[in-house]
Amino acid sequence: MGGAMLEALLWGGIAAGSLLVGALLAGARPWSDRTVGVVLAFGAGLEAVVGFAVAAGLSLLGET
Repeated sequence: MGGAMLEALLWGGIAAGSLLVGALLAGARPWSDRTVGVVLAFGAGLEAVVGFAVAAGLSLLGET
């Protein structure tokens, strides 16, 4: 695998990991809805940023 692909995989794993943390927090104990919502929103935002960054990089390479 190329360096760019490994970097994209790493950032995607970090973004998805925060969503898993939010899900685990929700089930582990009675957290407030606000706390769980903030963690999940952070993960969703990170996933969106990673997706746009990968799409922008691919468009520069002419692969879209």
